[in-house]
This record gives sequence, C-alpha cells and structure tokens, in this order.
Amino acid sequence: MTSSADRKPAPRRAPVQARAQNTIDSIFQAVELIAAQEGAAALTTNRIAERAGVSIGTLYQYFATREAIVDAIVKRERAAVMRELQSLLSRIGTDMSAREMLRAFVCVYLHAYAPLDAGRRAIMKLAWQSEHGQDSVNSLREAGERIAMHLQRLQDPQLRAPTPAQVFVLTRSLLGSVRAAVLEDSALVGTPAFEDELVRMCWSLLAAP
Repeated sequence: MTSSADRKPAPRRAPVQARAQNTIDSIFQAVELIAAQEGAAALTTNRIAERAGVSIGTLYQYFATREAIVDAIVKRERAAVMRELQSLLSRIGTDMSAREMLRAFVCVYLHAYAPLDAGRRAIMKLAWQSEHGQDSVNSLREAGERIAMHLQRLQDPQLRAPTPAQVFVLTRSLLGSVRAAVLEDSALVGTPAFEDELVRMCWSLLAAP
C-alpha cells in the first residue's frame, strides 16, 4: 500500500484556455504592482489574489505558493531570453558582428534579470535569494552553449575557439556580476558604464591572445 507520504501532490491546472491565461497574466501583474508599491514583504497569496481580482481558491488552482508564482515569472523571463538570443545568433556574420551580438545579449540578460522597473526588480531579487535563481543559471548555461557553438562556426580570427572551461567562466562571471548588482541594489544597474564593463569582461574571455 502506498503511504500518504509517498503520494505526489496533484499538478496544478495548466493555463490552456484564453480565460485561464488572462487569469495568470492578472496574477503576474498583481505581483509586480504589489512588489513595486508595497514591497516584497506584502507579497502574500491573499494579497496577490485580492490585487489580481480573483478568489484565493482560483489562485491556488494555478499556484500553490508565492514562491511558485515567482518561479513561473522567472521561467517566463528565461524563455524570452532564449528566444531573443536565437534571433541574435541568426544574425551573426550577416548584419551583426560577434562583438555586437555579445553586447546585444548582455542587454537582453540585464533587461530580464536586472530590470529597471521597481516591481520586476523586487521579484528578481526574491528569485536570486531563493532556489528559483537556478532558472537563471540554467538560462545562462544554455545561452553560453549556444553562443559557443555559433562562434565556433563563425571562425572569427579575433576569437578563440570556445572551450567548456572558457564558456563556464564567462557565463558564471556574467551571472555573478548581475546577481550581486541586484541583491546589493547597486546604483550601477541600468547605467552604460555597467553594461560596458560586462561586455568588456565577456569579450576579453573570448578574444584571441
């Protein structure tokens, strides 16, 4: 006989219909507004449901906890980053140089994980402080692998053929810098100087001796 401890919780409802997706969008928007106007401490499931205009029962049909909502928001950002990266990579060697692509990717990553909007910044800070930051790690690792593959095909004499160690150091250096900036509420976030230094750091790791 299977004990109650062995039973897995039933999966939450997937937003397969337009009405359900609208509910999800309302919940996400409520989280961002509360985080911006009231602070992360006010992000309880009851307050989120109230601000989204749904019952707490409806919210629980989709998300078991506040952390699950944050996780879903971060996964949405991760998917957006990967779509944008794929678009950028398709342009290397045509209308975009490797260095221009690298800067564009840094901008996309900053916009997703170190946003200027106060609400989204608060949500990303929660994500960086929890296990959900692993989604950002996965996103950057996948991005690094794709970038390395395309750079190898490009065979640009300015660049080294990326090795696994090189890609690891590059992606984790970018990850660590952005994470620290968000957690420390650094005034550098959103400044051209911060972006320039991130691009310079990444390029120096890729450039041929």
